[in-house]
Amino acid sequence: MDCMKENRQEKMAGRANITIKTVAKELGLSFSTVSKALNDNPMIKDSTKQLVRAKCSELGYTPNAMARKLRQNANKNIAVIFNDLQNPILTKIFDDIAIQMQPDYSIVICDSQFDSKMEKAHIQTTLENRSDIILLEPTIIDDPNLKLLQHSCDRLILFGAPNNEICCNGIRIDYELGGYLSTLEMLENKHTDNAVFCVSRNFPSAAAFLNGIRKAYSEFGLTFNEERIFDVDSTEKAAFRQASALMQDKDAMPTGYITFCDVYAAGIYKAAARNDIRIPDDISVMGHDNYPLSDLVYPALTTINIPSDRIAESCVRLIKNILNGAESTICYSFEPTLIRRNSVSMNKRTKEGIQI
Repeated sequence: MDCMKENRQEKMAGRANITIKTVAKELGLSFSTVSKALNDNPMIKDSTKQLVRAKCSELGYTPNAMARKLRQNANKNIAVIFNDLQNPILTKIFDDIAIQMQPDYSIVICDSQFDSKMEKAHIQTTLENRSDIILLEPTIIDDPNLKLLQHSCDRLILFGAPNNEICCNGIRIDYELGGYLSTLEMLENKHTDNAVFCVSRNFPSAAAFLNGIRKAYSEFGLTFNEERIFDVDSTEKAAFRQASALMQDKDAMPTGYITFCDVYAAGIYKAAARNDIRIPDDISVMGHDNYPLSDLVYPALTTINIPSDRIAESCVRLIKNILNGAESTICYSFEPTLIRRNSVSMNKRTKEGIQI
């Protein structure tokens, strides 16, 4: 009798030592996948859930009731921390994530407005809320706020220019190539005096964009005038004000306008119309991001296409991979392409009878 009692106690003690890690090891699955399967996560296949439950039954594992309750009360949200929520590329990403992930997950969207302190507050709130996924577009180069996320790499997706500070999943866009292609088009059309409308040059994507501009000038044996860089709020109104100021002296104004987004180009178009300046006869304008209405303005805007559909699809794919317990780190890279329309033409302005 005592022997039977001891065997029963040993068996119960053995079962008490069974954890999710034990189940995961037995099945050759990740801890995350087993945990999600036990919580009936919709991103886990039904066959995997059945396999996990069967193994739990075999091993005698019973999830801790209190821990289960805490998990069930989790927010189940996806946090998106970006800098310019009016950007059409970002809008496309938000739409795709919402369509694919709701109603199982809520989408929390935060706008850092290129402000590092605001970004830090958003990150801290996101960590406190235990968001399942954090999709972040850093505000500055060598962003110190990334240190806050060093223990959350398994659920972090970095967006924008390449970043080597932290190892995590990522969406990388070659903004340097975008700046290079924009400038190359201008220089090939004899526009050497170009104004550049850009967000804060400390913003990683903007910094890469400017590096591309400098690279194109260097290849032409020219030095880019850094004073022609204008930090402009990412609104049509701000671009209109800056362009209008430059157009007051028509003899000294730039002949080319290179922009970080098509919204800036819209402001330049408006300023040109107000100042009786013709595009592309008097000035040439280059957009960037290929806003859906860019080919409907007159003249149709020459711009740089950022493949927003493919980027959005890749964001959703990464989110699903993480929620499915994938342990590998994936970075998707995208290259912009030039779309020639009608807003850039050969520079006709002359100085002392010589074309410049």
